[in-house]
Amino acid sequence: MNKIKERIIFLVIPFLIGCATNSGTTINSNILTETTSQGISVGTKDRKAKLMIPSNNLKTVEERGGGGQRNPNYFYFVDKKVDGIGVDLHFSGWLLPIEKYTYDEVIDFWVTDRNLDKHFNQEFRKTGNWMVYLYDLPVPETFTDVFSSHMRANLLLDDTWIDLHLSITDMKPSKFLHDVLFEYLKTVQITE
Repeated sequence: MNKIKERIIFLVIPFLIGCATNSGTTINSNILTETTSQGISVGTKDRKAKLMIPSNNLKTVEERGGGGQRNPNYFYFVDKKVDGIGVDLHFSGWLLPIEKYTYDEVIDFWVTDRNLDKHFNQEFRKTGNWMVYLYDLPVPETFTDVFSSHMRANLLLDDTWIDLHLSITDMKPSKFLHDVLFEYLKTVQITE
């Protein structure tokens, strides 16, 4: 029975994280990526800041849905082999001009999420200059003991606002999944 649940989880992950796409949609992208022996460098044509994601298992997801995913400064990867878990970690985000950040506190930005009332197991953390919000979203009732854990992480630099969204759906406890997401973030390096 667990094998059936695991296979179903892989099928519903895109649904759970809102990855419904418009097939054939082409987006003008400002994102520049470079694969190195250390991982993947992610930057934009108009920002100095770059992310270095230390994984050689990242696969770019080209298709996009609506809303913020249509922004040319949006990127989306799936990490196929994260230590300690046997499921994919979804890693997406935006590298935006600092002028787009118009909030007094990052929590003011997070509370604009239209699904905020569905978030549970919420916690706030900080690592370095990253402000982090971890939470879970509900999964269909047929998936008992399954968590869809998410993390939003924001960092403000001189000319760049970095807004990241990481997520995992698995049968491991929420606290464990939150820790996996948080530790993964701690491996991401910023260069300018």
